[in-house]
Amino acid sequence: MTGYDIYKRVCSLLGYKDFGNENDKGAVFHEMLNQIASDLKLDETKSLSDEIPLTTPQKEAVIYGSAMLLAVSIGDSNCAKLYSELYNCKRSSALSSSDLRVDVLPTPQSGGI
Repeated sequence: MTGYDIYKRVCSLLGYKDFGNENDKGAVFHEMLNQIASDLKLDETKSLSDEIPLTTPQKEAVIYGSAMLLAVSIGDSNCAKLYSELYNCKRSSALSSSDLRVDVLPTPQSGGI
């Protein structure tokens, strides 16, 4: 997934056809994307055309976080609030070290009892 793919998905989610003028929007969205990447402890991107290796939870968090920042920058407070809540839910999943946690009781065979 590239930064442009994320941009298209974010605009689709928010219902925006586009934002800003042609010269500024790429730089503005790239900065937003890097802010979210930094928050999620991911590597920053050099350009929006770079491929970004993301797990599914990271991808969801990046999309919702970018949508939140874009809505804030445009002044769309209703969307900003909604995507802020979604981002915070997805962020915790993206920052966890494993996708699945299993509780295991010790057995005599494992030497735990």
